[in-house]
Amino acid sequence: MWDIIGQILLVVVAGVFAIGSSILVAEDKQKKIDRYMKKLPKRREEVSDIFQKKPLTGKGQFDKQRTTYTEGDNT
Repeated sequence: MWDIIGQILLVVVAGVFAIGSSILVAEDKQKKIDRYMKKLPKRREEVSDIFQKKPLTGKGQFDKQRTTYTEGDNT
């Protein structure tokens, strides 16, 4: 009789632990999402300055955007 009560109590404690840990994991994920969202720019105009790369035009760099291709090029 007492062993059944002990097993039921153990299952209840394990269930409470599982629910509590899943709640903590969900809160941690939400905090990470909130921190990420705060770092994002508010307007679209701000994005173009941050993420656009300047073309590589220094010494030894090849700029493919200004290359002219002929009809025989297989590109």
